[in-house]
Amino acid sequence: MLTNKLYAIFFLSIILSLSGCGATDSGHADGQSANSSGPGGGGNSGGGGTDQFAPQITQQPSSADVYEGEEISLVADAVGSDLSFQWQKAIDNTWVDLRGEQGASLSFGYPMQVDAGLYRVVVSNAVESVESNAAELLVKQNLSVEEQPGNVEKLQGLSAEFVVDVSGYGSYQYQWYKGNSPLNTSAKYRGVTSSELLISSLVDSDSGFYSVRVSNEDGQVVQSLSARLSVLVPITVQAQPQDITLIQGQSGSLRVSASGSGTIDYLWQKRSGSSWIDVSGVSGSSLNFNNVGSSVAGDYRVTMDNGVLGAVTSEVASVGVVQPVAITDHPVKEHGEEYRAVLGEAITFVVAATGTDVVYRWYKNNQLIANSSSLALSSLGQSDTGVYRCEAENLAGSVACDPIELVILTPPAIASQSSDQSLYEGASLTLNVTASGSPLPSYQWYKDGQPIQGASNSRLNLGTLALEEEGEYFCRVENEAAAVDSAPMQVEVKEIVRISSSPSNEVLSVGESATLTVVATGEAPLNYSWFKDGDLLEQGSNLTSITLSDVSASDAGSYYVTVSNQGSEENTSAAQITVMSPVSGSALISWSTPEERSDGKAFSESEVQSYNVYQQRQAGGYDLVASVPVADGNSVEIDGLSAGIYYFSLTTVDTAGRESEKSSPMRFEVGSN
Repeated sequence: MLTNKLYAIFFLSIILSLSGCGATDSGHADGQSANSSGPGGGGNSGGGGTDQFAPQITQQPSSADVYEGEEISLVADAVGSDLSFQWQKAIDNTWVDLRGEQGASLSFGYPMQVDAGLYRVVVSNAVESVESNAAELLVKQNLSVEEQPGNVEKLQGLSAEFVVDVSGYGSYQYQWYKGNSPLNTSAKYRGVTSSELLISSLVDSDSGFYSVRVSNEDGQVVQSLSARLSVLVPITVQAQPQDITLIQGQSGSLRVSASGSGTIDYLWQKRSGSSWIDVSGVSGSSLNFNNVGSSVAGDYRVTMDNGVLGAVTSEVASVGVVQPVAITDHPVKEHGEEYRAVLGEAITFVVAATGTDVVYRWYKNNQLIANSSSLALSSLGQSDTGVYRCEAENLAGSVACDPIELVILTPPAIASQSSDQSLYEGASLTLNVTASGSPLPSYQWYKDGQPIQGASNSRLNLGTLALEEEGEYFCRVENEAAAVDSAPMQVEVKEIVRISSSPSNEVLSVGESATLTVVATGEAPLNYSWFKDGDLLEQGSNLTSITLSDVSASDAGSYYVTVSNQGSEENTSAAQITVMSPVSGSALISWSTPEERSDGKAFSESEVQSYNVYQQRQAGGYDLVASVPVADGNSVEIDGLSAGIYYFSLTTVDTAGRESEKSSPMRFEVGSN
């Protein structure tokens, strides 16, 4: 017994992989080598007193069975020192080494029938070699459909058979299908679980696709291709073509209904004397007639053939053609669907139609009123208003003319209108016209024979009158029946008072005279009322002026005039009358030399030639009262002034004779005694 030695034991794991190679090929996956050495290493070197141990197989390879293409490995396990493995296969009762298969496992990636057989592994080291038990590898053939079911074509009522041939491992179980539905054994189906399927008493609904599903005890399944069953059904006429009567210009059809398997070919024929002539261009179950004429009339039949038991011919059907009623002339209309006539007129509606034995019927508001191709209406009244239509009819049917609405028009009549008008400027005026008529009339106002733009109502609002509104007005009232003008309406616009000139201010000396005058226009007669300081002085129809004679201080004051006529009045502006006493005085006017010119530049006194002094008049404007040379200084005295208030302005005149603008007025008051 070896008691002082340490043993190392290596367990070999088995790796399963598919290589698709046969057992004699070099494509098997290598297993893991289980070589090891005892303590101190060394393997088979034999130096240093190393001990080696004989191999011992701890796991024998097991027999296995697989289907072709399934991955499988044979596995062994062993312990010992510096182990090596060599797999072998029994060939012709002799164990033959497999090249390259020197691992603990022998893998088959894609096993085939050639790989089946007995296998073992030889485990060796320097001590000895040990052979494993033999393991058998069985490779099963996959299920396969060797012969597919073929397509079958059979007459209705016969039987059909489908056969399949299958190869592969095990015993087979069959299940036949129609489409995706499994079949069950019945009077119709036999052999639904065998390799031969029999279908009895075929009908059209048996047509379809059939296949079989095959399995074995290991659960392998294979499905055959689908085979088509075509049940041939002879033609059966289910509905014969029927006699028809067609209206000329319209459409119609002869139809036949037939059943049978496959494609049915139709051949339509028309009788010509004792023969039948093929109708070209028609290959369906319907013979269509479009826009038929008289040539379509006749006898027809159809021959049907689907290639099963010969052709079948239908019964004969007759086609009759009748010329329909067609209206060629409709009653004349106006305004869309309307005909408009004036009250009291006479009209006639006429319709014309083609066709055989046409009968005409006239209706008013759907009530029958006449049986002729024309309808005469005389002395039209409002009761004749309504919707008229005519129907033309024969054996082929009836056609109605376009409905026409008769509208009775009433000419316009003016019931009332405004009278002549005479008003002053500024007054408001509206002219009116009231009128009747059907349809309702339109309105257009005229002034002095010319249309007024935008004046299209029964009322003409002239608003606040101006002088130019004066003139002759009338209104034209119009509808589809007639037009009528109103009587002329004279509009007189009187002028209000307008003052064009008021009395002027006056400065008088005691004892002087003055005439105050006003100028005014307006509708005569004008009345003038003169006032002094608000008190009436004098009034009259032609009092356009008054005269103040030998005035005294009491005549001084504010004077104005009120001018009026029947429609207005206007006040003049006030005139100031100043009465001066005979006492006189003077005004000393002085000034300083300007520092700059009116244009803003520095002023040079040497530029000045003289100074002009102006007196402002009460009525407006200026009077030159003095011209002072620059050498005479900057002042001047104005003498001979009566008592009162005076305003003076100053200008400069340069050496070129150019005069400056006037200065601001300077106020001076001359006292009275």
